[in-house]
Amino acid sequence: MDHLINAVARMLGLQVDWLAPRVPYCICSLSCKRLPRSSPFYLHMMAGESTDLSGMVENAPIDLSLFTFSRVLNEDPHAKTITILGTYPSSSYDSSAPSDHIADAPGPSNGIHAPAILIVNKTHFDASSIEEYVKSDIGEVKVLGVNDIYNWLLGWTKSNSEGPRGADVKMTLIRDATEVHIRKYSRQKMIMVHETPALYRTVVLPWVDAIPPERIQWVHNILEGKTSETILSSTSTHVLLPDLKWDQSTISSLYLVAIIRDHSLRSIRDLRKRHVSMLKEVRADARRIAKEKWGVDSGQLRMYFHYAPSYYHLHVHVTALSLSMGGMSVGQAHLLDDVISLLELEPDDGPGIMERRTLSYVLGEQHALYDGMTKAQATLEVS
Repeated sequence: MDHLINAVARMLGLQVDWLAPRVPYCICSLSCKRLPRSSPFYLHMMAGESTDLSGMVENAPIDLSLFTFSRVLNEDPHAKTITILGTYPSSSYDSSAPSDHIADAPGPSNGIHAPAILIVNKTHFDASSIEEYVKSDIGEVKVLGVNDIYNWLLGWTKSNSEGPRGADVKMTLIRDATEVHIRKYSRQKMIMVHETPALYRTVVLPWVDAIPPERIQWVHNILEGKTSETILSSTSTHVLLPDLKWDQSTISSLYLVAIIRDHSLRSIRDLRKRHVSMLKEVRADARRIAKEKWGVDSGQLRMYFHYAPSYYHLHVHVTALSLSMGGMSVGQAHLLDDVISLLELEPDDGPGIMERRTLSYVLGEQHALYDGMTKAQATLEVS
Protein backbone atom coordinates (compact mmCIF):
# COMPACT_ATOMS: atom_id res chain seq x y z
CA MET A 1 0.00 0.00 0.00
CA ASP A 2 2.87 2.35 0.78
CA HIS A 3 4.09 2.38 -2.81
CA LEU A 4 0.58 3.30 -3.99
CA ILE A 5 0.41 6.28 -1.65
CA ASN A 6 3.89 7.42 -2.58
CA ALA A 7 3.05 7.21 -6.29
CA VAL A 8 -0.13 9.26 -5.85
CA ALA A 9 1.73 11.78 -3.71
CA ARG A 10 4.48 12.22 -6.28
CA MET A 11 1.87 12.69 -9.03
CA LEU A 12 0.11 15.44 -7.08
CA GLY A 13 3.20 16.94 -5.49
CA LEU A 14 1.93 16.23 -1.97
CA GLN A 15 3.77 15.50 1.25
CA VAL A 16 3.40 12.06 2.85
CA ASP A 17 3.99 11.84 6.59
CA TRP A 18 3.56 8.26 7.82
CA LEU A 19 4.65 9.17 11.33
CA ALA A 20 2.46 12.25 11.77
CA PRO A 21 0.65 12.61 15.10
CA ARG A 22 -3.09 11.89 15.19
CA VAL A 23 -4.27 15.44 14.50
CA PRO A 24 -7.63 16.38 12.90
CA TYR A 25 -7.86 14.89 9.44
CA CYS A 26 -8.40 15.88 5.84
CA ILE A 27 -9.84 13.33 3.41
CA CYS A 28 -8.40 13.06 -0.07
CA SER A 29 -10.32 11.03 -2.65
CA LEU A 30 -8.56 10.63 -5.97
CA SER A 31 -9.96 9.42 -9.29
CA CYS A 32 -8.28 9.60 -12.67
CA LYS A 33 -9.51 10.45 -16.15
CA ARG A 34 -8.33 12.95 -18.73
CA LEU A 35 -9.99 16.36 -19.12
CA PRO A 36 -10.01 18.11 -22.51
CA ARG A 37 -8.57 21.62 -22.54
CA SER A 38 -11.93 23.08 -23.52
CA SER A 39 -13.58 21.71 -20.39
CA PRO A 40 -14.83 24.43 -18.01
CA PHE A 41 -13.49 22.35 -15.13
CA TYR A 42 -10.05 22.19 -16.78
CA LEU A 43 -9.96 25.94 -17.38
CA HIS A 44 -11.16 26.46 -13.80
CA MET A 45 -8.38 24.31 -12.36
CA MET A 46 -5.72 25.82 -14.64
CA ALA A 47 -6.65 29.21 -13.19
CA GLY A 48 -5.75 27.87 -9.75
CA GLU A 49 -9.34 28.03 -8.54
CA SER A 50 -11.67 25.59 -6.86
CA THR A 51 -15.41 25.41 -6.35
CA ASP A 52 -16.47 26.80 -2.97
CA LEU A 53 -19.77 25.70 -1.49
CA SER A 54 -19.53 27.80 1.63
CA GLY A 55 -21.48 30.74 0.18
CA MET A 56 -18.46 32.74 -0.95
CA VAL A 57 -18.61 34.09 -4.48
CA GLU A 58 -14.84 34.37 -4.90
CA ASN A 59 -12.88 31.12 -5.36
CA ALA A 60 -9.85 30.70 -3.12
CA PRO A 61 -6.69 29.17 -4.65
CA ILE A 62 -5.77 25.66 -3.55
CA ASP A 63 -2.15 24.68 -2.80
CA LEU A 64 -1.99 20.89 -2.61
CA SER A 65 1.63 20.99 -1.42
CA LEU A 66 0.14 21.92 1.97
CA PHE A 67 -1.75 18.62 2.16
CA THR A 68 -0.28 15.97 4.49
CA PHE A 69 -1.36 12.32 4.12
CA SER A 70 -2.08 10.07 7.08
CA ARG A 71 -3.65 6.87 5.72
CA VAL A 72 -5.85 5.38 3.01
CA LEU A 73 -9.56 5.22 3.82
CA ASN A 74 -10.79 3.52 0.67
CA GLU A 75 -9.91 2.71 -2.94
CA ASP A 76 -11.83 1.55 -6.00
CA PRO A 77 -9.61 0.09 -8.78
CA HIS A 78 -12.56 -0.17 -11.17
CA ALA A 79 -13.49 3.50 -10.80
CA LYS A 80 -9.78 4.42 -10.47
CA THR A 81 -10.49 6.25 -7.23
CA ILE A 82 -8.60 6.42 -3.95
CA THR A 83 -9.70 8.10 -0.73
CA ILE A 84 -6.97 9.31 1.61
CA LEU A 85 -7.06 10.73 5.11
CA GLY A 86 -4.84 13.71 5.89
CA THR A 87 -4.73 17.35 6.97
CA TYR A 88 -5.05 20.67 5.15
CA PRO A 89 -5.18 24.34 6.27
CA SER A 90 -8.63 25.29 7.55
CA SER A 91 -10.87 27.30 5.23
CA SER A 92 -12.12 29.51 8.09
CA TYR A 93 -9.56 29.80 10.87
CA ASP A 94 -10.98 31.17 14.09
CA SER A 95 -8.45 31.85 16.83
CA SER A 96 -11.17 31.29 19.42
CA ALA A 97 -11.91 27.77 18.16
CA PRO A 98 -11.18 24.98 20.66
CA SER A 99 -7.88 23.24 20.13
CA ASP A 100 -9.51 19.85 19.73
CA HIS A 101 -11.36 21.11 16.64
CA ILE A 102 -8.47 22.81 14.86
CA ALA A 103 -4.90 21.84 15.57
CA ASP A 104 -1.41 22.53 14.26
CA ALA A 105 -0.19 19.74 12.03
CA PRO A 106 3.24 18.92 10.63
CA GLY A 107 3.89 20.07 7.10
CA PRO A 108 5.34 22.83 4.98
CA SER A 109 2.85 25.43 6.21
CA ASN A 110 2.64 27.26 9.51
CA GLY A 111 -1.11 27.63 8.97
CA ILE A 112 -3.84 25.93 10.99
CA HIS A 113 -4.63 22.43 9.73
CA ALA A 114 -8.11 20.92 9.99
CA PRO A 115 -10.14 18.02 8.55
CA ALA A 116 -10.81 18.09 4.78
CA ILE A 117 -11.71 15.73 1.91
CA LEU A 118 -10.01 15.71 -1.50
CA ILE A 119 -11.69 13.65 -4.23
CA VAL A 120 -9.57 12.99 -7.33
CA ASN A 121 -10.62 11.00 -10.42
CA LYS A 122 -8.61 10.05 -13.48
CA THR A 123 -10.18 12.12 -16.21
CA HIS A 124 -11.77 10.79 -19.39
CA PHE A 125 -9.78 10.71 -22.63
CA ASP A 126 -10.53 13.54 -25.06
CA ALA A 127 -11.53 11.90 -28.36
CA SER A 128 -10.55 15.00 -30.36
CA SER A 129 -6.92 14.82 -29.21
CA ILE A 130 -6.43 11.09 -28.66
CA GLU A 131 -4.06 10.78 -31.66
CA GLU A 132 -1.77 13.46 -30.21
CA TYR A 133 -1.97 11.79 -26.80
CA VAL A 134 -0.94 8.35 -28.08
CA LYS A 135 1.87 9.67 -30.31
CA SER A 136 3.25 12.47 -28.16
CA ASP A 137 2.03 12.37 -24.56
CA ILE A 138 2.98 8.80 -23.65
CA GLY A 139 6.65 9.05 -22.84
CA GLU A 140 7.50 5.52 -21.60
CA VAL A 141 6.02 2.10 -22.36
CA LYS A 142 6.69 -1.18 -20.52
CA VAL A 143 5.60 -4.55 -21.96
CA LEU A 144 3.80 -6.65 -19.33
CA GLY A 145 3.23 -9.66 -21.55
CA VAL A 146 2.70 -10.95 -25.09
CA ASN A 147 0.44 -13.76 -26.32
CA ASP A 148 0.05 -14.22 -30.08
CA ILE A 149 -1.24 -10.87 -31.36
CA TYR A 150 -2.06 -9.50 -27.89
CA ASN A 151 0.30 -7.19 -26.03
CA TRP A 152 -0.26 -5.84 -22.50
CA LEU A 153 1.45 -2.57 -21.72
CA LEU A 154 1.93 0.03 -19.01
CA GLY A 155 2.39 3.65 -20.10
CA TRP A 156 3.66 6.79 -18.39
CA THR A 157 2.70 10.24 -19.62
CA LYS A 158 5.29 12.94 -20.06
CA SER A 159 5.64 15.83 -17.62
CA ASN A 160 3.02 18.55 -17.89
CA SER A 161 5.85 21.07 -17.77
CA GLU A 162 6.44 20.53 -21.49
CA GLY A 163 3.33 22.53 -22.30
CA PRO A 164 -0.38 22.95 -21.50
CA ARG A 165 -2.62 19.95 -22.13
CA GLY A 166 -5.63 18.17 -20.71
CA ALA A 167 -5.52 17.49 -16.99
CA ASP A 168 -4.74 13.92 -15.90
CA VAL A 169 -6.87 14.02 -12.74
CA LYS A 170 -10.07 15.67 -11.51
CA MET A 171 -10.16 16.63 -7.84
CA THR A 172 -12.66 17.76 -5.24
CA LEU A 173 -11.35 19.07 -1.93
CA ILE A 174 -13.68 19.06 1.08
CA ARG A 175 -12.00 21.17 3.74
CA ASP A 176 -12.83 21.11 7.45
CA ALA A 177 -14.22 17.59 7.12
CA THR A 178 -16.27 16.28 10.02
CA GLU A 179 -16.27 12.81 11.53
CA VAL A 180 -19.41 12.17 9.47
CA HIS A 181 -17.42 12.81 6.28
CA ILE A 182 -14.62 10.51 7.41
CA ARG A 183 -17.07 7.68 8.13
CA LYS A 184 -18.85 8.23 4.83
CA TYR A 185 -15.68 7.91 2.76
CA SER A 186 -14.16 4.97 4.67
CA ARG A 187 -14.29 1.41 3.43
CA GLN A 188 -17.08 -0.32 5.32
CA LYS A 189 -19.20 -3.42 5.59
CA MET A 190 -22.59 -3.08 3.91
CA ILE A 191 -25.96 -4.60 4.76
CA MET A 192 -29.36 -4.62 3.03
CA VAL A 193 -32.01 -3.24 5.37
CA HIS A 194 -35.78 -3.07 5.09
CA GLU A 195 -37.26 0.19 6.33
CA THR A 196 -40.93 -0.31 7.15
CA PRO A 197 -43.19 2.71 7.71
CA ALA A 198 -42.99 2.02 11.45
CA LEU A 199 -39.17 1.90 11.40
CA TYR A 200 -39.10 5.14 9.47
CA ARG A 201 -41.24 6.87 12.09
CA THR A 202 -39.46 5.44 15.14
CA VAL A 203 -35.81 5.12 14.04
CA VAL A 204 -35.07 7.09 10.88
CA LEU A 205 -37.25 10.20 11.17
CA PRO A 206 -36.01 11.19 14.67
CA TRP A 207 -32.43 10.94 13.37
CA VAL A 208 -33.26 13.02 10.27
CA ASP A 209 -34.96 15.66 12.43
CA ALA A 210 -31.83 15.89 14.59
CA ILE A 211 -29.42 16.55 11.69
CA PRO A 212 -27.82 20.00 12.25
CA PRO A 213 -29.08 22.54 9.67
CA GLU A 214 -25.51 23.56 8.83
CA ARG A 215 -24.89 20.06 7.46
CA ILE A 216 -26.71 21.08 4.28
CA GLN A 217 -25.90 24.79 4.32
CA TRP A 218 -24.16 24.28 0.97
CA VAL A 219 -27.54 23.26 -0.52
CA HIS A 220 -29.15 26.47 0.75
CA ASN A 221 -26.25 28.45 -0.70
CA ILE A 222 -26.98 27.00 -4.14
CA LEU A 223 -30.72 27.65 -3.90
CA GLU A 224 -30.05 31.23 -2.76
CA GLY A 225 -27.45 31.92 -5.46
CA LYS A 226 -24.59 32.42 -2.99
CA THR A 227 -22.04 30.17 -4.71
CA SER A 228 -19.99 30.20 -7.90
CA GLU A 229 -21.79 27.08 -9.15
CA THR A 230 -22.82 26.98 -12.81
CA ILE A 231 -26.62 27.20 -12.72
CA LEU A 232 -28.22 25.67 -15.82
CA SER A 233 -31.82 26.47 -14.91
CA SER A 234 -33.57 28.12 -11.97
CA THR A 235 -37.33 27.91 -11.60
CA SER A 236 -39.84 28.41 -8.82
CA THR A 237 -39.64 24.68 -8.02
CA HIS A 238 -35.98 23.70 -8.48
CA VAL A 239 -32.43 24.59 -9.46
CA LEU A 240 -30.61 22.48 -12.07
CA LEU A 241 -26.81 22.43 -12.16
CA PRO A 242 -23.90 20.14 -13.13
CA ASP A 243 -22.90 17.67 -10.46
CA LEU A 244 -19.37 18.26 -9.14
CA LYS A 245 -18.43 14.71 -10.16
CA TRP A 246 -18.81 15.65 -13.84
CA ASP A 247 -16.09 17.40 -15.85
CA GLN A 248 -18.81 19.36 -17.75
CA SER A 249 -17.36 18.22 -21.06
CA THR A 250 -17.52 14.45 -21.56
CA ILE A 251 -21.06 13.82 -22.83
CA SER A 252 -20.98 10.07 -22.11
CA SER A 253 -20.54 10.82 -18.39
CA LEU A 254 -23.04 13.71 -18.19
CA TYR A 255 -24.20 14.20 -14.61
CA LEU A 256 -26.61 16.90 -13.48
CA VAL A 257 -28.56 17.37 -10.25
CA ALA A 258 -31.90 19.10 -9.72
CA ILE A 259 -32.31 20.44 -6.17
CA ILE A 260 -35.91 20.98 -5.09
CA ARG A 261 -36.65 24.38 -3.52
CA ASP A 262 -39.28 23.11 -1.07
CA HIS A 263 -37.34 22.62 2.18
CA SER A 264 -40.08 20.40 3.63
CA LEU A 265 -39.23 17.71 1.05
CA ARG A 266 -36.24 15.86 2.44
CA SER A 267 -36.54 12.48 0.69
CA ILE A 268 -38.94 10.45 -1.44
CA ARG A 269 -40.72 9.56 1.81
CA ASP A 270 -42.19 13.08 1.81
CA LEU A 271 -43.56 12.97 -1.75
CA ARG A 272 -47.34 12.93 -2.31
CA LYS A 273 -49.66 12.98 -5.28
CA ARG A 274 -49.78 16.80 -5.17
CA HIS A 275 -46.06 16.87 -6.04
CA VAL A 276 -46.48 15.06 -9.39
CA SER A 277 -46.71 18.28 -11.42
CA MET A 278 -43.51 19.57 -9.80
CA LEU A 279 -41.64 16.35 -10.57
CA LYS A 280 -42.84 16.42 -14.17
CA GLU A 281 -41.56 20.00 -14.44
CA VAL A 282 -38.14 18.87 -13.21
CA ARG A 283 -38.13 16.04 -15.74
CA ALA A 284 -39.11 18.30 -18.63
CA ASP A 285 -36.56 20.94 -17.65
CA ALA A 286 -33.71 18.43 -17.40
CA ARG A 287 -34.62 16.96 -20.80
CA ARG A 288 -34.71 20.42 -22.36
CA ILE A 289 -31.34 21.49 -20.95
CA ALA A 290 -29.64 18.21 -21.90
CA LYS A 291 -30.90 18.51 -25.47
CA GLU A 292 -30.20 22.23 -25.94
CA LYS A 293 -26.72 22.30 -24.40
CA TRP A 294 -25.31 18.86 -25.22
CA GLY A 295 -27.61 17.34 -27.84
CA VAL A 296 -28.61 14.47 -25.54
CA ASP A 297 -32.08 13.06 -26.27
CA SER A 298 -34.51 12.24 -23.47
CA GLY A 299 -34.16 8.51 -24.20
CA GLN A 300 -30.46 8.77 -23.39
CA LEU A 301 -31.04 10.12 -19.87
CA ARG A 302 -31.46 8.33 -16.57
CA MET A 303 -33.21 10.31 -13.78
CA TYR A 304 -33.48 8.93 -10.28
CA PHE A 305 -33.59 9.54 -6.54
CA HIS A 306 -31.36 7.94 -3.94
CA TYR A 307 -32.87 6.27 -0.91
CA ALA A 308 -31.42 6.51 1.56
CA PRO A 309 -30.06 9.82 0.23
CA SER A 310 -26.57 11.12 0.95
CA TYR A 311 -28.15 14.35 2.24
CA TYR A 312 -31.72 14.94 3.35
CA HIS A 313 -32.92 17.64 0.98
CA LEU A 314 -34.85 16.27 -1.98
CA HIS A 315 -32.85 16.19 -5.22
CA VAL A 316 -32.97 14.34 -8.53
CA HIS A 317 -29.92 12.83 -10.23
CA VAL A 318 -29.80 13.26 -14.02
CA THR A 319 -27.15 11.20 -15.84
CA ALA A 320 -26.30 9.98 -19.31
CA LEU A 321 -27.55 6.45 -19.92
CA SER A 322 -24.00 5.49 -20.89
CA LEU A 323 -22.66 6.43 -17.45
CA SER A 324 -22.12 3.53 -15.06
CA MET A 325 -21.18 4.26 -11.46
CA GLY A 326 -22.09 3.56 -7.87
CA GLY A 327 -25.48 4.80 -6.73
CA MET A 328 -27.38 3.55 -9.79
CA SER A 329 -27.93 0.01 -8.53
CA VAL A 330 -30.93 -1.72 -7.01
CA GLY A 331 -30.93 -0.95 -3.32
CA GLN A 332 -30.34 2.76 -3.74
CA ALA A 333 -31.70 4.24 -6.98
CA HIS A 334 -35.43 4.88 -7.61
CA LEU A 335 -36.26 6.05 -11.13
CA LEU A 336 -38.05 9.38 -11.32
CA ASP A 337 -40.54 7.96 -13.84
CA ASP A 338 -41.41 5.09 -11.48
CA VAL A 339 -41.90 7.42 -8.52
CA ILE A 340 -44.19 9.65 -10.59
CA SER A 341 -46.23 6.62 -11.70
CA LEU A 342 -46.61 5.40 -8.12
CA LEU A 343 -47.72 8.83 -6.92
CA GLU A 344 -50.31 9.02 -9.69
CA LEU A 345 -51.86 5.80 -8.32
CA GLU A 346 -52.19 7.35 -4.87
CA PRO A 347 -55.73 8.07 -3.62
CA ASP A 348 -56.72 11.69 -3.22
CA ASP A 349 -57.10 11.28 0.53
CA GLY A 350 -55.46 9.13 3.17
CA PRO A 351 -51.78 8.26 3.73
CA GLY A 352 -49.44 8.65 0.76
CA ILE A 353 -48.03 5.64 -1.05
CA MET A 354 -44.40 6.61 -0.31
CA GLU A 355 -45.39 6.98 3.33
CA ARG A 356 -46.86 3.46 3.37
CA ARG A 357 -44.12 1.65 1.47
CA THR A 358 -41.39 -0.54 2.90
CA LEU A 359 -38.15 0.67 1.32
CA SER A 360 -35.14 -1.65 1.08
CA TYR A 361 -31.66 -0.19 0.72
CA VAL A 362 -27.97 -0.77 1.38
CA LEU A 363 -26.55 0.75 4.57
CA GLY A 364 -22.87 0.96 5.55
CA GLU A 365 -21.62 0.12 9.04
CA GLN A 366 -20.23 3.67 9.41
CA HIS A 367 -23.71 5.16 8.98
CA ALA A 368 -25.31 6.56 12.14
CA LEU A 369 -28.41 4.42 11.55
CA TYR A 370 -26.49 1.16 11.10
CA ASP A 371 -26.78 -0.20 14.64
CA GLY A 372 -30.44 0.70 15.10
CA MET A 373 -31.53 -0.58 11.70
CA THR A 374 -29.47 -3.77 12.02
CA LYS A 375 -31.08 -4.66 15.34
CA ALA A 376 -34.52 -3.90 13.89
CA GLN A 377 -33.95 -6.31 10.99
CA ALA A 378 -33.69 -9.26 13.37
CA THR A 379 -37.11 -8.36 14.73
CA LEU A 380 -38.54 -8.14 11.22
CA GLU A 381 -37.11 -11.52 10.26
CA VAL A 382 -38.57 -13.21 13.34
CA SER A 383 -41.99 -11.75 12.70
